[in-house]
Formats: sequence, structure tokens, C-alpha cells
Amino acid sequence: MVLPFSMDSALPPDKASSIFAAFLHAFAPSESWSNPEVLNPTTLRSVHSDETFKAAAVFVFSGSGQGTQGKFCIAKMPRNVAAESMNLFAEMMNSLKFTGTNSEGSKQLPGNSLNNSLGGGSKELPGSGSKELLSGSNQMMGALPPTPFAGYQPFADPDEHSFTCEVPIGWKVEGGLTRASSIDARPWVKATSPDGLIVAFIGDGKIPPYSMPTATGTMLGFGVGAKYGGGEVRSYVPARKYVEQYVRNSLGHYLSNIQVVEAYDHPDVAAAVNGTVGATKSEAASIKFTGMYKDIPAVGYYLVSTKATVAYGTGMWWVSLIAGELSPADRADGGLSVILHMLQSFKMDPVWSGQSVANAGAVSRQYTQQSQAVSNSIMNRYWSQQAANDANHAAYWGRQAAQDHAADNFSDYIRGQQTVEDPGTGTQYKVNYGPQYHWMDGAGNYTGTNYGAPGPDWRQLMNVP
Repeated sequence: MVLPFSMDSALPPDKASSIFAAFLHAFAPSESWSNPEVLNPTTLRSVHSDETFKAAAVFVFSGSGQGTQGKFCIAKMPRNVAAESMNLFAEMMNSLKFTGTNSEGSKQLPGNSLNNSLGGGSKELPGSGSKELLSGSNQMMGALPPTPFAGYQPFADPDEHSFTCEVPIGWKVEGGLTRASSIDARPWVKATSPDGLIVAFIGDGKIPPYSMPTATGTMLGFGVGAKYGGGEVRSYVPARKYVEQYVRNSLGHYLSNIQVVEAYDHPDVAAAVNGTVGATKSEAASIKFTGMYKDIPAVGYYLVSTKATVAYGTGMWWVSLIAGELSPADRADGGLSVILHMLQSFKMDPVWSGQSVANAGAVSRQYTQQSQAVSNSIMNRYWSQQAANDANHAAYWGRQAAQDHAADNFSDYIRGQQTVEDPGTGTQYKVNYGPQYHWMDGAGNYTGTNYGAPGPDWRQLMNVP
């Protein structure tokens, strides 16, 4: 039996056991269930066994300020059934997806406005309609189908063939080389998933080069905010401040309660993108932020590099790199894997670099070096903690995108198992739930305890999240 449920309020973890017990009493009152076992803060398990049947029940939930969603499941079968049958049933439960209904209309992006605010250089297309974000106003995020993904294919700048970048197959891709002047080349590319849920971009053709304000310029009418020659007068903004301003200015009309939850400086990215000679100021910073689109939680990752050159009382500065992604919170790993792949595959065309104007070589080096720098810095730092490697990214697309962490391990919960790892060898083992600690000796013998090591030669096996 599988029972999905929802609540208008958040479910405190300390109240989950009583609700789980109430469900057990209502739907399986004749069984003698064990006391609910807390597997993690959002997952509980109870078991029953008698002379005829054995059963396991799982209570999984997730919530936010908008309410709580989850499912209550019971698996029951004859006591003498083969273990393989229990495993098969567990896998069936793990693959279950709720598609919801569309009875109350659909929540949609306002035209292409939100999509166009995510970097790039495109303008809204008249008559292009809206992008569906969530079908059914009462549909929980966990009921959304997975975002389509079928691997990557190359995208080439259609304007001057200045760059190539690998983008997801079947996604809507825009991009090119925006030229405000003969020496102002701004490459950009943006990919939007077919369901409109994930947008990833590199570059923004709308960001100009900046001139720092001077007393003389202000007297001549070129104060802060003045625009001329394709540029703009603006005081230098450090990378960390700029990236947050960019997020709030471009997304503030569509996302509410935008909050930066993580921020990091990347001096190695700045050095690779901006070079080490001639820059008075060279910085790079990345942020992770959250927000709400109506009642849909969203997560974004943005990266910015800035560079300034000052001499003889005047100066200029540039946003030498900007990239990021925005997606619903339940598929942030998918969006992150896409932008990381795009950054790592972005390459300037050497023929274009050789034939273009004098600054093309600098543009080419900048965008070629940034790919390696981002790979070395961000993949090895906090973004790597969110999407550690290509194998993890592939695994994301291979499973139900809307499942929360507890549901990902649902088959293990049904079977009463958990995964542990030997930190010395990296080998993983399936063990029974119950003991607080798990141990293995030099001969490969396993035991579980609710206290310390059973002896001096036993090493602890660590739980795999």
C-alpha cells in the first residue's frame, strides 16, 4: 500500500512518530508494529512479524515554509517468501512516481521574462508564449516528472563562430557574440530545459565595459550612470558584491525572499581569467542563493570575475566572466551539473581568434583559461560538494529528479538495510539497520554495536549519506 499525503503546515520531526503511529493504527490495526525507528530526520520505519506474515512500513516526508508532503508505505508478504521478492517489491516502491493533476490550472513563467533575465543577450520573442514551470497549483514539487536529459552536443556561435560549447541535447539553446563595437566582443550562451525548469548560462551580452567616474568627466556631463561608446560610467564593484547585485537586479521581479546562503572567493579563477599583469584589481566570487517563485522553492549558483585597471587618475573595469544556473530546489544538482559541463567545455575558436581584431586573442585566452580555472577551483571547492563528479551528475539524470534524499534510499528502508563504507579502502557494504555503530576487523568480520569498538583491532565503518 502506498499513500501520498500533504499538509498545509510544516511537520516538526518530533511529531512525525505520532503521525506515523496513527497511520499504522488506521491502515494496519491488526499488526503488532515495532516502535517507529528514526532512520534520518525525515524518514521513519517500523516492522511487524508473526508466524504467517512479515511486513515493513516507511514514513517519508519533506517540507518547507509552504507545507509538508510525503508518503506512507506498507509492504507485507508471507513469512516464507524469498528475499528476492522483497527486494523486487522495494525497487517497485522506489520507482513509484506521482504525476499529480492539472485540475487547477498551471503555474507558468511570465512569458520569457524570467528566462531572459538569466544572462545571455536575447530579447523577448513576440508571440512566443509562456514556459510551463509547474502543472497544477496544488501539485507538490515531488510530483513533477524528471527534467528531460539525453546527453550533450556541441553548440557553435552562429554569429562569428567565435566559440563552441557543449549543451544538453534537445534543450532550447540561444547564444552568439554580441558586438557593441569592433573591440567590444561579448560571447554568451544560454540553455533552457524543455520543461522550462532549468536555465544555465555563460556570459551576458548586455553587460558593458565600465569607466570609473572622474571629477573632470562629471563636470562634462559624464557622471555615474552616463553611457557612451557602448560603455557606462560606474564605480568599481568587487566581484562578491557584483554577483549578488546581478542576481537581485535580474531576478528580483520574479523571485521573492532571495537569500545568499553560501559565498566564496576564487583568486585562482581571477588569476586565470584576468591574467596576472596590468590589473589593478582582479577578483572572482561565487554564490549559492535561494528564493521563491510563487510557492516554488528555487536554488541558483552564480559566478562572477571582475577586473580593473587604473592609471593617471582614471580607469576602466570589466566583468570578465559571468555564469550561473537557476532551477527548482528539487533538481538543483541537475542544473549545477549542466553549468559545470558547459563551463568546462567552453572553447574559443582558434581561427576566429587569429582573424579577429587585436583584442580577440585576449578574449580567447580569457574564455579558454576560465574553463580550466573553474574546473580546478570550483569543482574542487564548494560546488564540488553539491555535484562531486561526472558519475554523480549522470546518476542524477538516471533517477527520479523530484525524489528527496530519503526517497532515493527507499528500497534500502523497505529491506531494513543501510549502506556503510570502509574509510580505509572505500569499499561499501550493505548492513542491517539497528546498531548505532558498525565495525569490521582485519579478517573481514562484521559486527554492530550501540557503544564503542568491540576490541582494539576493529575499525569503524562510516554511514553513507
